Amino acid sequence: MTRPKKQHRPGGIHYVVLFGNGGQEIFLDDADRQNFLDLLSVAQARCNAQIFAYFLGRRDARLVVRVADVPVGRLVQRVATQYSRNNHAKYSTAGYLFQHPYRAYLLDGTTHLLDIVRHVHLAPLEMEITDDLDGYRWCSHRAYLGLETVEWLRQEPVRELLGPALEGQADSAGTSGASAADDPMTGAAAGDKALEEYRQFMSAHRVGDEAVASDAPPRSQSPSDDQFFSWLRRHAGKPPASVTVDQVIQAVAKKMGVDRKRLLSTSRERRLTLTRALIGWHVTKNQIATLTEVSRQLGRDPSSVYTAYARYRAWRPQLFRDSLATILQYLDNDDTSRGDVSTVKKH
Repeated sequence: MTRPKKQHRPGGIHYVVLFGNGGQEIFLDDADRQNFLDLLSVAQARCNAQIFAYFLGRRDARLVVRVADVPVGRLVQRVATQYSRNNHAKYSTAGYLFQHPYRAYLLDGTTHLLDIVRHVHLAPLEMEITDDLDGYRWCSHRAYLGLETVEWLRQEPVRELLGPALEGQADSAGTSGASAADDPMTGAAAGDKALEEYRQFMSAHRVGDEAVASDAPPRSQSPSDDQFFSWLRRHAGKPPASVTVDQVIQAVAKKMGVDRKRLLSTSRERRLTLTRALIGWHVTKNQIATLTEVSRQLGRDPSSVYTAYARYRAWRPQLFRDSLATILQYLDNDDTSRGDVSTVKKH
């Protein structure tokens, strides 16, 4: 029986797990782990890929990867093949080091990207490799805390989703989430805010309430992480993954009574700026796309969109209380009105 071919989508984000053949350890010391990361840094550059998060344990390696034109399998092959050669030469061994095939899941947009990054970063604790997560060197968690610098690690797409996600959690809990975004900051203050957002994000993991246990991501398992992959298959394909940035743009523009052509112009009219702010807010809060991606479609700079929705959330918070489902009803209403018009014409 042939194995199913892994999907490739340029710009797609994959959760990847490589693990030892037959459950064997693939990292015997820190030098092995450093060698793997060195190979990964070279491979991601040659494959034009972006690494959002990683974790190296004893028997497995976990990656969150965005690919471009080169499939994720090519990147995995580059790293695994060269690492196996180095490992066999070092320990005078032979045979398959990694289990084949590797595990991978292709996300739909950025939905559940934050869940996956947190899952990867909690793995050293949950797999009882260390009691000190902040001190574990072989996980990108330390880079997100600013405790070390990993030049090739791309944190921006993840950090762009953090603020809106945390504010959405605060709104759901009935508490104020505006404090994190009321005042756009630069320099050291912005860096401190980013670290605080990440710490809040990590501290919000794993709810013990049985009522939500079925919907919470399962804990990390070694080596193949089967339960988490099953959870992804059940959850990652659900809305709002089916909603596009263009649909949000159309819906918010109709709600605000703004012409789409003028919205995408260079005008800085207040109503247009507010509409762009609402679009950026709904897209990032619901993890439909990153701030960079939605800003590109609006023809604006990401910092200007962020500044706008941070300012307007403080000035006109009532406009930001609608859910995504409520906003999208403006599209449904438009379709209904078209149907009514066509019916009238027929009569």
